[in-house]
Amino acid sequence: MYVSSRELAKWGYFHLKKGNLNGNQIVSNEIIDIATTVQSPNSLDVELPQNGYLWFVKDLPARKSEIGELVSKGSYQI
Repeated sequence: MYVSSRELAKWGYFHLKKGNLNGNQIVSNEIIDIATTVQSPNSLDVELPQNGYLWFVKDLPARKSEIGELVSKGSYQI
């Protein structure tokens, strides 16, 4: 996938605004919530990163987290 940093920033902003773009709800809040909350199976090793849909999600502390220890719970990154 080839994208610019500006396009990634717009994608992040779109998620931050819960799927709303210029006053229009493009994607439902529920879909954005699912994408940015943990969807990894419970059987996955707790030391591995937790994932939403297309996002790494910070839920429990994990040694192999993509996000890092200092980021607060509920944060996500692509």
